[in-house]
Order: sequence, then C-alpha cells, then structure tokens
Amino acid sequence: MPAPIMKYTKFILLYCGLAAVFTPVRAELARIGMIHYTGNVESAGYLAGSLASAIDESLKQKFSYERISEEKINEAMAELSKVGIFDPRKIPEKNNLLRIAVALNADILIYGSYGIIEKPHGHKPAENEVTQISMRTFVYYVTENRTAELPELKPNLDASLFEAINTSAENVVSELKKITVETEGEEESASIQTVGTLRMAWLPPAPGQSHKEVTSLYAKISASIRDDGYGVQISAKGVERYARKSGWSTDLAADTQYLATAAEALKSDLLFWPGTASEKGKKFITVSAYHAQLKQILFTVREELVQDSDSLSEKMKSEILAQLKSQTFAVTAQIAGLKGTGLVLDFGGKEFAVNPGETAKDFGSRFKGGESYVLTVKNAPKEPRQFCHVRNGRNKVTFKNTEILISCITDTVPVVVVLTDFHGGELVVSLDGKEELKIDALGQKKFQTRVEDLQLFEIGLVSLPKMPAQYCKVGKPSKLGDRDTIDVNIGCYKVPEHQISGYLGYPAMGSLGGSADSIAVDQNFPVGQMLSYFVVSAIYQVKNILPYDLVLGAQLNFSTASATLPVQMFSGETSTDTVKTNLLRADLIAFTAYPVPLPYKLELLPYAGFGSSYQNIWRSGGANLSAGFTPVMSLGAILQYDYTSSLKFLFKTGPDFYFYSGGQNLLIWNFSVGVGKQFI
Repeated sequence: MPAPIMKYTKFILLYCGLAAVFTPVRAELARIGMIHYTGNVESAGYLAGSLASAIDESLKQKFSYERISEEKINEAMAELSKVGIFDPRKIPEKNNLLRIAVALNADILIYGSYGIIEKPHGHKPAENEVTQISMRTFVYYVTENRTAELPELKPNLDASLFEAINTSAENVVSELKKITVETEGEEESASIQTVGTLRMAWLPPAPGQSHKEVTSLYAKISASIRDDGYGVQISAKGVERYARKSGWSTDLAADTQYLATAAEALKSDLLFWPGTASEKGKKFITVSAYHAQLKQILFTVREELVQDSDSLSEKMKSEILAQLKSQTFAVTAQIAGLKGTGLVLDFGGKEFAVNPGETAKDFGSRFKGGESYVLTVKNAPKEPRQFCHVRNGRNKVTFKNTEILISCITDTVPVVVVLTDFHGGELVVSLDGKEELKIDALGQKKFQTRVEDLQLFEIGLVSLPKMPAQYCKVGKPSKLGDRDTIDVNIGCYKVPEHQISGYLGYPAMGSLGGSADSIAVDQNFPVGQMLSYFVVSAIYQVKNILPYDLVLGAQLNFSTASATLPVQMFSGETSTDTVKTNLLRADLIAFTAYPVPLPYKLELLPYAGFGSSYQNIWRSGGANLSAGFTPVMSLGAILQYDYTSSLKFLFKTGPDFYFYSGGQNLLIWNFSVGVGKQFI
C-alpha cells in the first residue's frame, strides 16, 4: 500500500506553564493577551488600537493561537485597577504582570507604550523639524516570568508611523519564532502550543536500511501515534535535514551522546529510529526509542515483516505505547522568586514545606503516563508576604518528567499615612522623594505608588504645618500581615514659634479728660498741645504655649514729643510767656493676640495688653521738670505678611492709654511699619 501523503506544517512550541492533558487530543493553543499600549500623543490616539490590530493580524497569518477577547481584558483590567495592580496611564510593573496573567489565564502578554521624544533643554528646532515618536513593545512569557523587550522604534509623526506599526508587528512575530520548532500535522498554519505537549522526532532509516517496505511501515507507525494525539512530531523534512548533516548511520544508533545531541538540536523529548534484522530466514523491523530527559535508550520493539502492513503498524504502535506507559516519570516543582518563609505545598494530599531560597522540590513520587497529579499552595509565604502561582498544577503525566513552575512575587500594597495628632494647617509628605501627599486633617491618606512588603522606603517631611507651627514625627511602618496596606503613623505637635520684630512709626497724641492748663508739675506730667516726633518699637512674641492658639508677647516702645506750655503751669505766676518742654517715654507692655489667617499669606493679630510707662519731662536748655511711672493699656492689631516662612512684613496700629493720678489721661494712637524674623 502506498505511503499516505503527509502535510507538513510549522508549530510553535511555547514554554507556557500548563501541561497538555495526557489524552489522545490535540495540544492546547496558547492564550495571548494584548493588554495595554499607553501613550501621550493626542494627535496619534489611534496608535494603541492600530498596534494591537497589526500584531494580531501578523500573528494570525503565521500561527494559530487563542487571542483573549478585548472585552475580557477590559473587565479584568478594570478590576485590577481598583486594587492598584493596573494603572492605564503606566506600563505594567514587572511584579504585577504575573497577577495580570493569572486574571486573564494567559500564557503570553503583549504590551507597550508610545510617546513623543522630548528634545534637550534649550534645543532650538530647525525649520521643518519633525516630531519623533518612541514606540516600545514587550512580550511577557508567563511560565518563565520573563519579559522580552523588543527593539525600540523611533518613527516621525507622519506617514512613516504606519510603517513603524507594521515593523512592530513583525518584531513580535520574530520574537515568537525564537522558540519554534518545525512540527508535522494536519493544520495548514503554525500553532502556538503549551509546554506540556510531548515532542517526538522520528529519525529516518539509516543509509543501507531504507527499504521501501520498512520506510512505508515506519511512516504508518509514526503517523498513527501522532494522529492519536500522544504528542506532536518534529517535521520529517527537518529531521531528515539534520540526519544528513550529522552523518546519521546505524553505528550511531547506540551512541547515547549522539542521540542526546540530536534530541537537543531537534528540541525533542523522544527520538525514534527504525532498523531491520534477519533471523532464520525471516526479516524483522525494529523501532527503538531514546528519552532525552532520562538520557537513555528506553526500548526496542521488533516484529516480523508481513504482507498486512496495516495490522502490523497497529500492533507495533500498541507495543511502543505499552513500553512508554510502563515507564515512570517524576513530577517536580521549580520555584522562582521565593523570599518569604512559611510556604507549604500540598501534593496529592501530602504537605511539603519550602524554605526561602529553595528553587526546586522533588515530591518523591513516580507516575506512569496518563496518571493525574494535583499540586496546590496550602500556605503562602510571609515576611515578606508573597503571592505564589502554580502553573500546570493539575494535570496528567505525559511520557516525560513534568516540571511544575511555581512563581512567587512579593505583594505590592499602598502606603497609607495615618495622621494621629494634628492641629491644623497643611502637612506635605513624600514617598521616596517621588510622590507627594498633602494632608490637612486627622485620618488616613493613601499614596498611589505601591511598595513591596518589607521593602525599605522613606516617608519624607516636605512641608510642616504652619498654622499653628508644628513639628511632626514619622513612626515605623506597620507589618503587613493579613492587611491590605502598610500604615505609617505621623504625629504633629505644636512647637513654640518665636518672632522678634522691629517697628518705626508715628504716635498721634491726644488728651483724655480735664484741661491742658490745670496740671500741677509736682503731681502729674504736663500735657497740652504736644508735637509728636516718632516711635520705635521692639516686639517679641511666641505662639503655641497658650491655649486656643493665643499668642503671648511683649513690646517695648520708645517715643519722643515736645510742647510749648504757659509759664503759670510751672511757677504759678501770671505771665504771657511760654516754656518749651520735651517728653521721652518708654513703655513695656505684655499682651496676648489671637491670629486670624487671611488669604494671600496674610495674618491679622488683634491684641490687648497692659504694662507700665516711664516718662521724663524737661525744659529745653534747662533742668528736669518731672519723671515717673504710670500704667498703660494697649489695644490694636498687627497685620502680618509672610514673605517667606521666616521673614515677615508688618503693619501695627492701635491706641495706647496712659492713666495719671488725679489728672488728665493721655491717648497715643500709633501707626507703625516693621519687619520680623520667625524662628523655632
């Protein structure tokens, strides 16, 4: 019977984590998700969709695969964005890619970004200079927890952009081709498959043994095993090319080094090759098998050549499968990224503890082809808390050892600032100097940036509250445990805020009660129509030591004045002559003020105070007339402008009342401007 016509096709065997189920069905197609292209080019907003479509079309022309629907991707991304794992404005962080893949049940993720290439600072654009775009594409292989960054493209923002889109798609195809092997099957296009698929290479008859009858029977056996779905076969053309190039012969059939090299070069798990033998006048066909993982020749089956090739091929296929099913294989785990303690695996109902730094686990069990296994995570690692995902954790063993990949990634969570003590104003803090957070009330506020559990980070105090002035203490981060956030307590406490100010102004004087010509010199100071000159003041004030935000202060005022008075005020004589007198006054007043914040960095401080005034009066060119102390009450307001956090510009106005015993009282209304220095 003539050999069947076989169709040759190319399959991509992708290292994804789910093993193909050991049943006579075709291998599962890999699931690919084009999750996100982020960009900031308003005039090219179509790029994200165009890139995804171009890549999808290019892959469809080369391979068969399962594309995860855009609707499912959008739903999953919306849920992940709620917990901060996905941000549509940013390229996904490496730590979050595995979580995204788990949410989508994906084997490959394709994503990227595009944006305008900024010119250097001070760059003067030339005439007709075109804007350039940066286009970056990444391919994430879930099983390996590995990201491949494809060449960056820098097209102009013009028609050449469409050529760059096609180039980007071609780059993705080229990247996937790196892990391809030629396989043989019935599909007209290549397919992207999972790693669990068993790969078989059928070496051709060695020179001198390529009898037509043997070749035809051998082809039937290989096609029958392939068609029953026990794996995929490396393309016969590719295997023949390798056999010719490597000098394949009957002498090499027992050379395990040659067989190992051939299996590696062909990316095959099993190598088969035919042979012939003669005994007692009978002709026999033999088929031998080499196992790449076990590094040994497993068996050789032999049957006499008969006329009924169909029944003989079925018989030999059954014998080959029986031999394969009699073998036992290991199921082990490869562990990547483990940092925490306390990881416990459950394998077939038995618990296995995994220590930090351990990268492999042998469960000590052997399985025959077709037997099922189940591996799950019983306890996740802590300190740091990690999320461990098991790929290929529930399946059936094929005719090879099964390695289950467990990928552990440290949980990333938001940092929450908890303000435990606060007295108003605004506190500005930063996370590692990158993201700032403004806080103006007790309670919790969350940074957008996420950090890993037990990751070292710094909460910096960018700006302290000023109304009133406070100092703040940052506590230690809380342990994550079973929480969803890392909390950092901050307490802000009032701090004495000192200020020294100097003023220069004008004192407007007036009398209160009585007449200016009835004052006796020996009892009170003469006060009449006096001419004021100037007032110099020094003020010290301190905040945050009195309740209710009151300010405590003291002011020292110096002022001078003169008056021309009738002679009888001093001698009792009747005369029209006058006497010129001079007055020097020094006031020391303690006061309290209440600060009222205003817009535009202004602050109003109404105040009231009481103190004592020393006044000295003397005749021009003559002796002192009188000196003494008198009580004084001061009312007024200070308007303060915060030029900087420590330098203040000031305006002060208000009346001072002087009370004399048995006579006329004095009012002086001061108008002063000044400057102050604040310190803590």
